[in-house]
Amino acid sequence: MEKEKKMKSEEINIFAENKIIFSNLENKIDKFYDSDLNFFYLKEIKGFKFKKNQLNIFFIPPNLNSTNCKNINKFLKSSKLGNLIICVDKTNNKYFAEHDILFHIPISFSELMKKVNFLKLSSNILFKNLQLNRLSRELININNKNTIVLTQIESNILGVLMRSEKKVSRELLNSNALGYSKNIDSHSLDSHIYRIRKKLLRISKANLINATDSGFYELS
Repeated sequence: MEKEKKMKSEEINIFAENKIIFSNLENKIDKFYDSDLNFFYLKEIKGFKFKKNQLNIFFIPPNLNSTNCKNINKFLKSSKLGNLIICVDKTNNKYFAEHDILFHIPISFSELMKKVNFLKLSSNILFKNLQLNRLSRELININNKNTIVLTQIESNILGVLMRSEKKVSRELLNSNALGYSKNIDSHSLDSHIYRIRKKLLRISKANLINATDSGFYELS
């Protein structure tokens, strides 16, 4: 019997000087998203290995000296992070002014969540030669630049398959992509996958959604 690897939740990394901020955000963010929250001290940033599809939030304390601010900014620039939010007070704002998403401390939770939501939706998912933009629902073959537009459900299904490292069960697709209860086996999933397969052929002959007899799916 095939084993399904548990679907990875999207990760949100929070960097701060202490865990008070993390504790305050942890329960609130968990209610908004099915995401894994990770806490790191700012001093741990040196040599930190960022992963794709992670959202990184930095809280720069007012008492952080100029040398540390410059070092953190230098590292962030060299890492070329796309999903990055920096929360900083006006005193240290000048060291991070070149970044697109800056919030001045204190910041309201609702404003922070608006930006988190936008970044999570607009971030691209990469799989081999395919790139999916979840905000526009455009799927592009980065080799030939051919593009198709998916429906929201098609984008949800393909996003799950593109992020998974192994085969995905029908139950997981029904739950994560269609919003059905895991004990409901809906035939509508087959219809959506059929349409995705037809659209995929317009931009790539190499990428296929393969199904197994035991009810698992895999993008190749």
